[in-house]
Amino acid sequence: IDFSILSKSRTSIIESIILAMVLPIKSSPVIVFIIVTLVNLFLDKIKINKIALMYLLLALINSLLGLNTFQNTYELTNSLNYDGFDLFLGFGSGGICATSILLITASIIILSFNKLYKRDLVVSSIIVFILLGTIPYMISEEYSEILKFIFGYNILFSFVYIAPNLLYSTYTLKGQILSGIVLAFLTYFLTFVTPYNAVFISIIIVSLLSGIFDRIFVIK
Repeated sequence: IDFSILSKSRTSIIESIILAMVLPIKSSPVIVFIIVTLVNLFLDKIKINKIALMYLLLALINSLLGLNTFQNTYELTNSLNYDGFDLFLGFGSGGICATSILLITASIIILSFNKLYKRDLVVSSIIVFILLGTIPYMISEEYSEILKFIFGYNILFSFVYIAPNLLYSTYTLKGQILSGIVLAFLTYFLTFVTPYNAVFISIIIVSLLSGIFDRIFVIK
């Protein structure tokens, strides 16, 4: 996807790059440009996570056009067994670099030094999701599936880069923790229905509820 095209669609270059990293590899740059522009033009004032909304709209169009695949030509023509080292480098099932354990871990460490970064939302969502994704597979002794599930589908990447948006997420400490827990539970259960869309649907729901979560903990 041409980042220069995305950068002209009334959105920030950072949002453009993040969106590009989680999109299916065959997404049409022209369609991406149109959707991003329309969302920024008509939904700019609505308190909803725009990146998650853009992704879902593009996923719908990609599904209609038969472009909703994250596999490149090599992956489509070969049977690959993703192991722990593959996932560490980012060769899991998801967008470009969006499944890399190395990138996600480094990102959390670096971003945590930024005072505006909503670390509590991110950490609580990751911890709860890992627990939810690990325990059932351990009980059923399907240990090889644990890393594939946890680090697939752009989920942890979206927790780190998309969910803690400054404008569309909770700002109180306890509100962030509650948001993270709700986000993890929603994502986990929706993954069994629509794996690649689960985290984005959950992020939108939590962003719409962020005001309620904050009001619960605001001292009047």
